Amino acid sequence: MRKNRLIFFSVGISLFLHLSFLGSTPYWWIPGTAAQLEKTRKMFDVKSIPLEVPSRTQRQIVESYKEKIKFEKPGSESKQIIGQFLKDAGAVKKPETEMAFEKQTTSPEEFARQAPKLEDLSALKRDVNVKKRTVVDKDTPTEIDVVSPWEEFERKMKEAGQDPGEILEEMVAFVPQVVMTAEDGGALPGDFAGFGHGSQYESIDSVLHVSLMTYRDVRDGQGYFRLSIYPAHDIGHLEVVPKEVVFLVDSSLSIGRKRLQAFKDGIKYSLERLNPGDRFNIVAFKEEITALFDQPVTADPERVANANAFLEGLRPSERTDLYKAFLENMRNQATMLPSYMVLFSDGRTNIGVTAPEKVIGEITRTNHGERPIFCLSGGKRVNLFLLDFLAYQNRGWSEYTRDVSQLEEKIAGFYRKIRNPILLNVRFQISGLDSQEVYPKHLPDFYRETEFVLFGTFRSENKFSMRILGDINGSTKEFIFSYDLAKAAQGTEDIARQWAFNKIYHLISQITAEGYNEGAFQEIRELSRKFGIRTPYNL
Repeated sequence: MRKNRLIFFSVGISLFLHLSFLGSTPYWWIPGTAAQLEKTRKMFDVKSIPLEVPSRTQRQIVESYKEKIKFEKPGSESKQIIGQFLKDAGAVKKPETEMAFEKQTTSPEEFARQAPKLEDLSALKRDVNVKKRTVVDKDTPTEIDVVSPWEEFERKMKEAGQDPGEILEEMVAFVPQVVMTAEDGGALPGDFAGFGHGSQYESIDSVLHVSLMTYRDVRDGQGYFRLSIYPAHDIGHLEVVPKEVVFLVDSSLSIGRKRLQAFKDGIKYSLERLNPGDRFNIVAFKEEITALFDQPVTADPERVANANAFLEGLRPSERTDLYKAFLENMRNQATMLPSYMVLFSDGRTNIGVTAPEKVIGEITRTNHGERPIFCLSGGKRVNLFLLDFLAYQNRGWSEYTRDVSQLEEKIAGFYRKIRNPILLNVRFQISGLDSQEVYPKHLPDFYRETEFVLFGTFRSENKFSMRILGDINGSTKEFIFSYDLAKAAQGTEDIARQWAFNKIYHLISQITAEGYNEGAFQEIRELSRKFGIRTPYNL
């Protein structure tokens, strides 16, 4: 027992001494301890550096918003999205690495065009809307094509189980007809000729006639007129002008054997009926371009035989590069004027530049209206939108038939219309009426057997005057006439609908040439609704 007490006593003393030592330790001063402590503290004294949240690049903003913005019907939701885009994009400073990437993947012209237009709402809708990247070969700059209303229209028609051609066939608004003169059974309704006058230009009042018909809509009182201009039976001193014709033949796989054969037979018909002094060439295209001659030649029997053999050797194969075919031929200067380019195709270009609006716009800008373009086609799966407006914007017209068996006859009828040009570079002036509402704005050349039509509107106007100018053999000819609308023959409501067709064509041409225009879209929608017209822009 005594031994146990000693053990407990020793442990207690030991604990007391250890606790006393530990409790007094913080108050003992050891030289150099404070300096070492401060040094140690500074080792862990790290300043807090705020990290900036990476800003989204313009490319990322475009990608995030482009799926939200609707091309056909930009409503209030789209406007809010566009407003937010402008707010975001204005605060973004594009990193140098992003700019370097842009320069590598976008042509300098496209990059410069896009950069300054962030605050331009109309350009924003056009450029940011719904875009697709077209993959081209490594030597060609990557280009950005706007997804076209035609493609959206075609997609909707397919989803609905309808053929787009059934609707667009109704849209061929500007197709001149063979003239009906007194020799064919009497004058046209409202027929009258011009009147003599003094002018710096030679008068051709005696060789052109005019037919006028009007219609007034009882619902709103709006008046519409149809003005037909055609050569008189005896054209007197106006001789037929020799012409150059370049036949552009699409021989790609999508054309098919029957349609290509109809193209061949129609061209053969035309070659047999070229006038003395005419020149021609045939250019076949698919992925590559093959020309019969280096340049247009006169139509002697040997060359026509060579042309027939060339045509017989064509077989449908490969894909279609319509854009390239036109540019290659436009680089070759015309050997004479007029020079006509006649396209035989389904309009379904699928390599190179493929967006219809871009094909139309670029060819039109390159052509400058110098060489009239005509387009002919038939059968199913035809891009009538491209063919119609390519011709319409280049002083020509397009003709189409759904029945391929009638295509050769359609081509023959077309050639008879353009066979005998008598006036080139035709333009007109009108006074006493609203000239802004007269369509089409640009007339093709005048031909001896062909009737051309203008449509316009009026309210309370009565008398008006019109002046037509045309060139021939280096000189300008003039045709002037006046007429009283109250004395015109009465027509039907079809005159109003044809006027609406022509105005819609004009508005669509503006869109393909200048880009997205909400005002033009709105007019198209209103005209389509009022007159029951269906187009790719209102479906």
